[in-house]
Formats: sequence, C-alpha cells, structure tokens
Amino acid sequence: MKKIIYIIILFSALFSQVSQNFILKDVKVEGNIVSSANTIIFTSGLRKGLNITAAEFPRAIKRLWQLGLFDDVQIRYDDERNNEISITIVVTESSVIGEVSYVGNRKIKDSKFVEELEISSGQRIKPNMLYQKIKKMKKLYAEKGYLRADIQVELSKSNRMSNIFDGKAKAITKDIIFNIIENEKIKLR
Repeated sequence: MKKIIYIIILFSALFSQVSQNFILKDVKVEGNIVSSANTIIFTSGLRKGLNITAAEFPRAIKRLWQLGLFDDVQIRYDDERNNEISITIVVTESSVIGEVSYVGNRKIKDSKFVEELEISSGQRIKPNMLYQKIKKMKKLYAEKGYLRADIQVELSKSNRMSNIFDGKAKAITKDIIFNIIENEKIKLR
C-alpha cells in the first residue's frame, strides 16, 4: 500500500504543471490593414513589459476574435531568453463590403432588399452574415408566394476605387452579388 502512495506522489510531482511567468520583451503586430497596431495590442492585453503566464495567450486571442474584425488571429513566439519573450500578433482582417448588387430579381425591388437587409458599404463581412441575409431574402420571397426562390451569393474583388477607411481597405474590399432565381409562384387551391 505504501508503494502505491509513493508512486502516486511521485507521478503527481512529475506531472504537475507549474505556471511559469514571462515578461513580454516585445510585442509586434502583423497583417493589420485597417485596424491599428495599438488597438490590437491594447485589446489583446499583451503589452511590452507586462509579467504574464501562458494562460494569457488564449485569452488574448479570444478578446481579439470577439471584436469581429478578424478572420484569423495567431500569436507567434519570436524569441525567448531567460524569462523574457518576444511575440508577434498575426491577424487576417475580415473583408469589407464594397458594393452590393442583386441579379435576377423581378418580383422584389432592390430598394426593398436594401431596406430589409441593412447591408452597407464599409461593413465587415462576418462568418455567418451572408447566410443570414440569404435566409431573410428567402423569407421575403416566401411572403409573396415564391417558396422555391433560389439565392446564391458571390464575393468578388472590388474593381472600383474605394475611399473606405481612407483607401486603406482596397485590398480587403469585396463586392457582394446576390444571384436570384425566383422560380414560379406557388398557389394553393
């Protein structure tokens, strides 16, 4: 019985995790186009000279993700000496809406879609946004009796000169094209 207790104590001592503290020697930002590096660093909570544990990194990523401005957020360890580390926060910014067009709609006017969908130029394209907009468009068609309306969305690189975010967002600006096939109206007899 004593041997089992000694073995348990030995394994718990060997495999126990000690939270190691680090001092952030340097914090850099890469991949930002519209968002400022200072905003990213401030929101992450990872500032130069701060004494942190490894548990802060997932929290920082979560805080940045919750802004809704990025498609991807990563933290890269650049250098580690003694108890000091240098990191780079690497972000991929979400696309920005340029122009929105509707192709194939005859029964519902563009102005109705603009009013109901609330999509505007300069808005960020979030992961579930386009799906929700298509769902809303299908509901509008269903109210008019077009239950079999088929709507596909297409994102294309914006060709127009953009002054969104003082022209900085040109590389991430996407035009949205809703391709609509209304099909025939369903009538109940």
